[in-house]
Order: sequence, then C-alpha cells, then structure tokens
Amino acid sequence: MAKKIASVFVTDSKAHIALFISKKGKLRIESISSRPLEGLSKALEKISSPLIASFTTKDALFGTGEFPTGKPTFMELHIRKAVTETGIIHGPFLLRYHIKDERGNFSQVAYQVLPFQERDRILQYLNPQERPVRGLFTPQVSLAALISQWTNEPAGSVYPAEYGYECTFFQKGSVVYSRTISLAAIQEPGGFQSSMEETLRFLKQNQGFTPAILYAFDEEGLSLLSPLKEAYNVSLAPTQEMLVSDYRDNPVILAPLIGNLLVPPEFNLMDEGYTAELKASQWSKKLYLSALGLSLAILLLTLQQGISLIGLRHQYIQAHDNLQKEVGQILKIQPTEEEIQGMIHFLKLYQAFQHQPKLDRFLFWLSTHAPPRATITQMKVSPGGTQNTPQIPPPAETMPRVTRLQIEIEGKLVGGYYDVKEDFYTFVGDLEKIAMVSNSRFDYGQGEGEFTIKAQYPKGQEEP
Repeated sequence: MAKKIASVFVTDSKAHIALFISKKGKLRIESISSRPLEGLSKALEKISSPLIASFTTKDALFGTGEFPTGKPTFMELHIRKAVTETGIIHGPFLLRYHIKDERGNFSQVAYQVLPFQERDRILQYLNPQERPVRGLFTPQVSLAALISQWTNEPAGSVYPAEYGYECTFFQKGSVVYSRTISLAAIQEPGGFQSSMEETLRFLKQNQGFTPAILYAFDEEGLSLLSPLKEAYNVSLAPTQEMLVSDYRDNPVILAPLIGNLLVPPEFNLMDEGYTAELKASQWSKKLYLSALGLSLAILLLTLQQGISLIGLRHQYIQAHDNLQKEVGQILKIQPTEEEIQGMIHFLKLYQAFQHQPKLDRFLFWLSTHAPPRATITQMKVSPGGTQNTPQIPPPAETMPRVTRLQIEIEGKLVGGYYDVKEDFYTFVGDLEKIAMVSNSRFDYGQGEGEFTIKAQYPKGQEEP
C-alpha cells in the first residue's frame, strides 16, 4: 500500500512543500508547491501525512573534535564544554553529534549546535501540536545526506540563501564545517573567491583535507566557483544534472526536500524531550477537562447526597498506590553512586584548567576575524606569565599556572595601500578587544603590506 510523506523546506520568507509517495521501497514526487512563510500553517492543515522539515538559519554551528570515549552523557558534557568555550553560542542550545571514528580512549566526533529559540521559531509555523513532526533538520545536514549518495569523497556545496551563500563541507557524509558568505562580500570584486580561498586553507590546516568536488545549486554559484577549479584542483558539479526528477530544473528547492528524507536520526532536532512535552501538554488539557467535569459531578453529588467516606478512602488508597509506582520509576532512573562520583571527578578535572588561557579560543577568533586579504605567515606563542595555584584533584600540591600567552603574529595583506591599511588597523582594533597589544608594525610596498603584531592574550580573565 502506498504511503505519503510530506517534506517541507523553510527559508526566511518562503516555505516549499513536497508530497512524496512511497510504494514498494521506491519514492516519487506527487507535487511541489511554494508559498509565503505566513501561509505555511494554513497549508499544512490540509496535510495529514507524517511531516519532515528543514529550515535555513544563520545561527547553526558545525564542528569536529576529539573527545574522550565514554557514556553518551559524559561525551555530551565534553562537547558542550568545547562549544561554550568558543564564545559563539550564548544561552541554551541543542546539541547533535555523530561519532566518526573511535581510537582507543578518544573518539572523533562531528557535531551540530543550534540555539533552542531558533528551533522554536520554526515550530510555530509547523504547529507540531496538530500533526506529528517526525524530523526537523538544518539544510546543511540534509544536503550532506543527499550528496553522500553521489560521492564518497570529501565534498563541499555552495547553496544560495536569501542572506548569501551557505558554504558547507562534508566528509564521510558528516558536516565538518559550514560558513556563510554574505551578499555584501559577494558584491565586492573578488570577495567570494577570497572568502572561499580562506575557507579552503582553514580546512586544510584544521581538518586535514581539501574537498575533491564542489557542488553548485545555481548558475551564479557555479560561475563564482570557476576560478577555484584549477587553483585548488577540485571538480565542479552542477547539482541539476544529479537530480533525476521532473522537478530538477529547480535544484535550490528540490535538493533539501529530498535530502530531508535521507538524514540519519542522530541529527533530528525534534528530540524525545520535546515530543514528551507536547504529549504531556495535550494530556494535561484532557486531564483538566476531565477534572472539570468530575468536579461538577462531585459538586452535584454533594448537594444531593453528600460525599461517600468509603469512596474517598478507596480513592486515597488508589492515589497512594499510583504515587508509590511513580516513585519506584523515578528511583530506577536515578544515577548510581559510582556515576555521581564519576561526574564529580570529571568536574574537578575541568576546574584545574578553567583559568588557563586557551589557545584554541584565540585560534578560532583569528580564523573568523583575520581580514580576507590577509595571509598569516608565522605565529609564535609562549607563556606570558605564571603563578602558583592548588592542584585539583588532591594532593594539594602547587603547580605553575600560565595567566597569559605572549603571541606574535606576522603576515601579509595583498591589495591597494588604503584598502590593506584600513584592514590592518581594523584587525588591530578588533584584537585589542580581547588582548593587550604591545606593539604593531605595518610596511607597504609593491602591492602588498607586511605586518607584525605582538600581544598578550587574554586581555582580562577568561570565563571558565
């Protein structure tokens, strides 16, 4: 028997809905429609099929890292700590991760982070209280799932959004890095190419790979990527040719709608907690109405015949038994003493490092704030100050603690004098917000500027 599945792709202003028919393990598209975002809720009222959706957002963060292998609770704690230390995400956030490789006591992990408020922003249009939302994803993971069907090689995609191009890079079907190149950067001469070259260098240095294939979803994206083909020895692929469908003339819409159906469950943003919360909300409404009806019935019975003490005693015994069962269930999920001690020990280990200056934070800041025209040719790092602090965990011995790092950066800026000079002073001004700049030098000649900056990082005390 044929089954219908609804796939939705939401942008900042529009919503696209595709109805798929699944029969004997094969999928075909019955229809695709588009409408303003404000009209999505009304359109979904006519759909009773299970719903899967993805949505564009500038607030998603993707990354990879090596974390201690262990129970999911402890691994998630490690990842959340690393994400918090980047300083990019503020407030409560959703975390989804996939273990790419396990090597002894450590695992290589690809993760995705999204603020809760971003998910809730989209759910107000999907209205999950009225129909089940089986899956909710970002288009980056939807495109990764789709592209993994086309190639096993490291790949990247350049996807046109309303606010610029989402440049996403995949390895073994997992998103390892994603960044947005804004419309303003694209409109500058060479702005897109410069940003992409910076990104490809970052991937080579930090992820250890360069994509073999770059997929474009529109003609402009394919044109913007062309200069990179020979410079970085990558293949370019227009996705229109990869989509076998009557609707393939519009891969910008079709690709995420198909990719939604292929995403592995570990990146589903509709977690069990949210589903349980919805069920509890619906159940509480029913309970309220039932309780209201029961209260009216009891009131009438009281006025007519009085309350039966035997009935009250029976209700008390039944409520007491139910409470005992609930307490028993709670005690079953309570962590053991061994798990509690393990958590305490883990937190103490973090305390030993929470006031140390963190080079990874500075490197991340540098990768996101260095001018597009800049090339860092050399960076020296040395301890800038030490003091003694009690060692945790015991014994209470003393150990030297580095309070600041002495950093020296050398680099080049290519371009016209006034442009690169402005870039340099803007960069120094940004650096002074997080570090104490003690010396800076800028020399210009023959179409490029050379610079040296010396600073102590951090400027103040870092947050743990």
